Amino acid sequence: MKRLLMTIIFLIGMTLVGCSSEDTNTDEEGVDVILEEENQDGVEEEDNFIDDEEASAIEEEELDVTDDEDSAAIATEGLQLQVNKIDQEAGVTIENHPLYADINELVTADPEMGIPNDFSVVPLDIYITEEGSSLFFLAVNRLDIPITNASFDFTLGNTDGELVFDQVDIYLSEEEFGVIEPNHTLPFFLDLTPEGEELYESLTMDNVFMDIENFSMDVEE
Repeated sequence: MKRLLMTIIFLIGMTLVGCSSEDTNTDEEGVDVILEEENQDGVEEEDNFIDDEEASAIEEEELDVTDDEDSAAIATEGLQLQVNKIDQEAGVTIENHPLYADINELVTADPEMGIPNDFSVVPLDIYITEEGSSLFFLAVNRLDIPITNASFDFTLGNTDGELVFDQVDIYLSEEEFGVIEPNHTLPFFLDLTPEGEELYESLTMDNVFMDIENFSMDVEE
């Protein structure tokens, strides 16, 4: 079985905003005991203000670390197969459908499939029926957000310019595929011509060319 990997990388920028304060000291002659006590109280209040700032900075740092840990935990969770929306509505489950059962075995055998914090497309295998051949793919969501309506132009071939698929428009609509949850994957397929099937069988990690253009998706809140 051939398994080729293509990744779409999302860069997430984070901006941290810090606050600073200026300290002012005043000395005067002839200060009585009461004023001196007031000054001491002021110093204590200023020290408390600095302590509050330090505590706030620590809390912010802890929150950032927690967010990073949560994202890392989501990214390394075991991948799970989900049934697309139309099949679910028809009563299909992984257990009662031979094709989903076969794909689930592959996912279970490789639960770390996909790239952490990315959306990726993984060609699985050729499935042959009486109607012809199809190449099955997995759409893998390793982001920490549910996504839907993913669309892109897909090209697959070799480095010599021979193409199995040439900028094929793929649209994983919410109406048909539903919402892809974090650390979940669902299958889709593209029909193969006899020439495309032969070319796909000749692909290796050394000569494969795969490209995704015009990618877009919706984020499910």
